[in-house]
Amino acid sequence: MSGWFTIFGFSDDTADVGYTDGPGGSLYLEDSEDVRRCTLMFGHLLGIAVNAADSIALIGKVIEELERDPR
Repeated sequence: MSGWFTIFGFSDDTADVGYTDGPGGSLYLEDSEDVRRCTLMFGHLLGIAVNAADSIALIGKVIEELERDPR
């Protein structure tokens, strides 16, 4: 899977659903294996993401660089 996706989780017994879209249109992922892949991908992304403080620092650094050299 490439690109963005969302996982809809429900508080009742309704199964989770994945959602994505692209040039071919919207796609709801209801198959349990598809949703499992989305969940695993999310877990991987969460594991490699920087924390909030580091994200804020990085964004600030990029803003400073763009203000110096807006190209």
